[in-house]
Amino acid sequence: MQISPDRKWAVETRDGNLWLRDMANGQERALAQDGEPNFGYGIWFDEWMAAGIPRQQAILNGHQLLPFETYWSPDSNTVIAPRIDQRDVAEYPFVESAPVDGSFRPIVHPSRIPLVGEKPPTLEWFAFDVPSGKSRRLEFPYSKLLILQLDFLAVRKTWWSPDNKHLFAVTYGENLESAFFFDVEVATGNVRTVIEEHMLPRMDLNSTSHNPPNVRLSRDAKYVIWFSQRDGWGHLYLYDCQTGKLLNQITKGPWLVRDIMGMDEERHRIYFTGGGREGGKPYYRHLYRVDFDGSHLTLLSP
Repeated sequence: MQISPDRKWAVETRDGNLWLRDMANGQERALAQDGEPNFGYGIWFDEWMAAGIPRQQAILNGHQLLPFETYWSPDSNTVIAPRIDQRDVAEYPFVESAPVDGSFRPIVHPSRIPLVGEKPPTLEWFAFDVPSGKSRRLEFPYSKLLILQLDFLAVRKTWWSPDNKHLFAVTYGENLESAFFFDVEVATGNVRTVIEEHMLPRMDLNSTSHNPPNVRLSRDAKYVIWFSQRDGWGHLYLYDCQTGKLLNQITKGPWLVRDIMGMDEERHRIYFTGGGREGGKPYYRHLYRVDFDGSHLTLLSP
């Protein structure tokens, strides 16, 4: 079960539907009733992390999986959950030729895995309102987003506004050739594009693809720190979150920003690692501090 921040509620996926449990008295109610095993809310698609069969075995052994990529708003009033559709993905049989139970007859394990050129599973996001029980589809431009990968989702990181009415998300686009920063109005499901950037051969949000994206939202949801290689080097840029306007480039020069380590909201400062600016081996990382407007760049680890 995925327990809410206030510890009053929990959600779990059952037969493709999302169920809500009152942690005080154990009463349950369905948040979704139109799900099914291969077209459900919070279900794990078989290809994820190449671990469909181990997950099946875990369930048979009595273990319960958390709903896939399902999370709560900080005020515990909203649950965000994906609806996975793998109905059109054909089964790919795996043969356990030497069963661990000691039997001699091979065991066939079915798993839905697309081959090259076949339709992959799809994902759409939904918001569930706990007090009312209502749900709405989040209207991301799904056709522009990265399709489901073995170990990579289009949505890479999310934030909530201080009033819990908006969900912000940084996502990768189709073929990793673009990236977006979205503002989602949770009550309606409407999605506003704050930042959209395209780059060939690929759009990276960090110098290392599987590291967290170098994108941050200020606590008051006014500013977005954005990573881009648009000038030939990986640097940070400051955007106005309300208008999507580029305010200024924060770092610049023939060197590379590596990872954002933190932000000082009061002083409008960013702490990050970088390489290549100090000379010597470019693989060495140094710690820096810089203001939002690009001033006072300071080396902290000489």
